[in-house]
Amino acid sequence: MSRTVDNLLTLAQVDEGRLELLTSRVDLLDAIEVAARPLRPLAAAKDVALTVGGDAVDVDADPQSLGRALTNLIENAIKFTQRGGEVNVVAWRSGDEVGVTVADNGPGLPADATGHVFDRFYRVDSSRGRTAGGSGLGLAICREVATAHGGRVWVNSEEGRGSEFSLALPVNA
Repeated sequence: MSRTVDNLLTLAQVDEGRLELLTSRVDLLDAIEVAARPLRPLAAAKDVALTVGGDAVDVDADPQSLGRALTNLIENAIKFTQRGGEVNVVAWRSGDEVGVTVADNGPGLPADATGHVFDRFYRVDSSRGRTAGGSGLGLAICREVATAHGGRVWVNSEEGRGSEFSLALPVNA
């Protein structure tokens, strides 16, 4: 419940234009490792293989906000991947963007859901979301964090074949 309240407070700050970013140079691969570390027991409990890799890239970002977004992306992938599945987290650079892609081999999303998953309180299947313990705010936070940094988020998914959630930030904010 405290996490939901924290997420709601963050979104209220966004709505009021008060989300302050204290940016510094961040090693994206290190930030991913920091976000993934406390989620490894969750992955292990579900027998989900969690791997982190990719390019060592730096980005100007607020470490706390970026960490929250990375945690939300990784945790969602673990929660919605079936027992024995895989979650791969990859840092990358393409042109003037650096980013992270979190790919899983979970159930994927129906085509009509991909345009809504970053909306506040949206859940693909409310009963499934309740079982996994989500409030429908995590991906909305990801979108707001990306936007506040001048970046973007998106999803590629096919029902029955898994999902890839990506967050991209400009190399130089």
